[in-house]
Amino acid sequence: MDPNRIVQALKGTIDPNLRIAAENELNQSYKIINFAPTLLQIIVSEQVEFPVRQAAAIYLKNMVSQYWQDREPCVGEVVFPFNIHENDRQQIRDNIVEGIIRCPESIRMSNHQ
Repeated sequence: MDPNRIVQALKGTIDPNLRIAAENELNQSYKIINFAPTLLQIIVSEQVEFPVRQAAAIYLKNMVSQYWQDREPCVGEVVFPFNIHENDRQQIRDNIVEGIIRCPESIRMSNHQ
């Protein structure tokens, strides 16, 4: 997973002129293994602009709340619903405390909304 590609897509979500294309890029990428841990790396990276780090934090929070739990397909569904891959969940578990410590307080607070 290319962190620069994700950073550019997250940056695009902030720009009204690029938002739709950026959201489409993220929607095509979020199911790829290592996407969620890459978001966590972006959040803690001091080389990434603050608004992009904040967008990554919000995106990761939403992914975790929607896709962390294993779910079975509903009656009549042929395709299994998407869940964050177990390897990605383990990487997040292994790094989340350090991520919380290393990210700015304003990013931690933005995820309480």
